[in-house]
Amino acid sequence: MKHLISLTLLLLMPFVAVGQVTRNAPVTIDGKTQYVQLAELTVTPQKLPVPALKYKLTWGFDQRVKNNAAIQYNFAMRELAQMRHRHLESETRTFEEDYARLFTDSEFFEEKKAEHFAFEEMLKNLSGDAPKNEHTLRFEASLGYKPFAYSWHCSIPTHEFPVEEAREFVNRFRSVYRYLETGSRCDHCDWEYHIRGNKNVIAVLLPEAQECRDLARGLMVKARFEIREKNYAEAIQTIRVGKTLARHAAEGCPFIVGALIGIAIDSMMNECLLELVQQPDAPNLYWTLTAMPNSPFSYYKALDVEMDFLRLVFPEVARAMDDPESMTENDWKSMNNDLVKHLSFLVQSYSSLSADYGLPFEMLPFLNGLWGIAAYPKAKEWLASQGKTAEEIEAMPVAKVIGLWSIDRFEIFRDEYRKTVSLPSWQKRKFNADERWDEFETITPLDAMVRRLFPAMSSFHQAISRLEASGDVLRIVEAVRLYAAENDGRLPETLDAIESVPIPPVDPFTGKPYTYRIENGRGIVEFDPGYGNIHRTEIQFK
Repeated sequence: MKHLISLTLLLLMPFVAVGQVTRNAPVTIDGKTQYVQLAELTVTPQKLPVPALKYKLTWGFDQRVKNNAAIQYNFAMRELAQMRHRHLESETRTFEEDYARLFTDSEFFEEKKAEHFAFEEMLKNLSGDAPKNEHTLRFEASLGYKPFAYSWHCSIPTHEFPVEEAREFVNRFRSVYRYLETGSRCDHCDWEYHIRGNKNVIAVLLPEAQECRDLARGLMVKARFEIREKNYAEAIQTIRVGKTLARHAAEGCPFIVGALIGIAIDSMMNECLLELVQQPDAPNLYWTLTAMPNSPFSYYKALDVEMDFLRLVFPEVARAMDDPESMTENDWKSMNNDLVKHLSFLVQSYSSLSADYGLPFEMLPFLNGLWGIAAYPKAKEWLASQGKTAEEIEAMPVAKVIGLWSIDRFEIFRDEYRKTVSLPSWQKRKFNADERWDEFETITPLDAMVRRLFPAMSSFHQAISRLEASGDVLRIVEAVRLYAAENDGRLPETLDAIESVPIPPVDPFTGKPYTYRIENGRGIVEFDPGYGNIHRTEIQFK
């Protein structure tokens, strides 16, 4: 059940990676103030490196080994946990020593009091819309303690990035990084979750997949530090390790939540690349980015698991789909009762039935009979449309009539979800099954389970499209830098003016070319994810 909860949370949250370049900002569009996801980039013209793939974001064939990356990643997680523990012990001792010293050392007491007053003055001058982590970091810095704050360091703007704190973290992070780099060189990742034949698959936990996000935050701090130190080759290798971790996290998890975690990690690495391209002497990574696959990882296997999830959890459902004539009346009743029992558990633990039916969850077991009253007439009509005579229908047990109808409805709805998976993103949005929820009435227990256990595919497709678009925008930024290097530092009037390299052909959200224009001396690239929050990248030259 943990992976279901995590999936729901990830899909409901606005999908923005932890980052320091992209921010939510007000802009004026058509005379109205609107908030957009804004990345303001100040870059320098830069020609392409020679050879073209001097910098790579994937390991070569001879650099990879035929091993399971999960082993190395588990070692990295264990080492990161030890880092936290050692840091907590050290800071606890420091705090206890300082606390005792306050009562015996008057100079130390006055020093800490002055720091406290300075902190209060700082708070007065701090803008009310400053992010919470900025308050926290400055507060802890004012006390003289160094928190284990690497996750916060990911979101601090470039000009405020705490270089010395990051240096200390990176030095301690080396032991974790060794395992991460070794794991990234493995050709596959398998967490060995037991799925097939597991009747309790609904309770499978996914601790490793979630821990990968913490590892990625550590990599992000390391990459940002290396960028600030102008160690670009090392920063690109760190980002390479992070992008491979993203792919492994996605492909090693049998559920769509793994793909979402992979998307989040890959987006963090793209934020690092946005910071990298703004350095005055940063190499041009156009072909490095272009050589990457359009979709950084495959999610088809996880999607297959999600589509067959009800078959895995309820063997009677699988049997009813594969060989309905072998089902007895008791088998049909058992299937419905099992569905109601699990539905009662889900509603009691994770949701409110009153929102759906206006009834408390204690009454759910009694709804089986009510569902039957509502479903039986419609099920009979469906059987008649399939060529069954009235005599044949009347001879069937009621549970079988309803069961056959509910299985047919389930298969139709499942295929509506699955059929669009190979389409381009902009076509998926047009034909996605999420928009047909209103047409799918909750009449049987199987209907209710479908509503609760099927993933929100439109949100998932949006996440995939956002990642594709962010990669395209990075390529466009590098193409603009190349054009400027070849044309006396000028911005291209249109993207078609860039002839040295190909421009990503279409916006994955619209199927049309990306929006580009020059405004106030800045090149502006935009894409609209379709949920009211435009992504805008503004490019200007130093």
